[in-house]
Amino acid sequence: MVFLILFLSLCSYSVAHDKEIVANNPPIELIEEDAINHVDVPVEQQSEKVVQKKDECEVEEPTENEVLEPESEVFIKEAKQPVKLEVLDCIGAVVATEEQVEIITMQDVDKRGFDGGHYILKDLVNETLLDQLGEKFKINVEDKDVTRYLQKTNMSDEQIKSIAHMWGYPTVEDFYKVFKKMYRASSTLNYKVQSELVFTEDVIQERYQQTLMHQEALYTLETAFIPVAKNQDKEAIYKELCTYAEAKTAIASIVWDAPIDIVASEVPAANDFIFSMKVGDIYVKPVADGFDLFKLKALREERYIPIDERRSDIVNELRSEKYTSAVEKVLEQLHKDACIIYPTFKEYPMPTIFKENC
Repeated sequence: MVFLILFLSLCSYSVAHDKEIVANNPPIELIEEDAINHVDVPVEQQSEKVVQKKDECEVEEPTENEVLEPESEVFIKEAKQPVKLEVLDCIGAVVATEEQVEIITMQDVDKRGFDGGHYILKDLVNETLLDQLGEKFKINVEDKDVTRYLQKTNMSDEQIKSIAHMWGYPTVEDFYKVFKKMYRASSTLNYKVQSELVFTEDVIQERYQQTLMHQEALYTLETAFIPVAKNQDKEAIYKELCTYAEAKTAIASIVWDAPIDIVASEVPAANDFIFSMKVGDIYVKPVADGFDLFKLKALREERYIPIDERRSDIVNELRSEKYTSAVEKVLEQLHKDACIIYPTFKEYPMPTIFKENC
């Protein structure tokens, strides 16, 4: 790390020193005819010929403060032909830790959008830091792990090759390398964050008391319908059914429907007798064409939901609330432990260097 910074500093000094020498000592051009004939020319005539030769040449050397923009035309003096310069890629960041140094280019950032997300340089810096930490933790990711993930998306081998080519990856192997880096970074983040998402019983109890949840009574009922023909004695059948209900004895001819659950607020006013029933009770209700029978199979009284039934939901709620801050804490520490350099390349020939924790 120190060697990298020292190397950049020496390069910057060397270029600045060369510029100073050139500025203080203008070059003396040798006239072609004098070079061929090896004629000794007086100093005064040399100066005149140098000036004359300079006037004939239309090439101007870049000044000390001149910046060569990408795709600008630079005239090579010897060839006298314009050359078109095109920037293919540039370094976005250099991420250095105790174990390794990794360069992130701006093309790396652009190509990461294959999953439909929008990424900036900082995202890849964070991913690189997590990936390097995962490698330190011996978190191994193999091709089969990536293949298993891609199979879940129902992508064929041809589709994978097509996506890799579309996003500028020379081979599927290069594409897989990116996936493995993503997978290891994600696994490392989850591993680090989990330690920040452990809550004591006091914290869970406090959240439970703050968010008490009322639960109304729940009735589980079975129902049956007993039809009565016009020529039948409805009153006698009613007495028989009431006797049966009081004794709670089985009548084979009664077919009960499947049990249903109903909360207190959904019980209609015409059936408010349900509120006074106890488990096992049978109520006989006369209707136009016969009788409706109601059997209470189970009753859950009105209550506050106990903490044991809510514990999992409370923990998940607390984790969701703290997850973002936990991630920020992990990344903040990784940035403190690393040296990150962001070259801006706004000056020629050396970039401006912004260093983070170096």
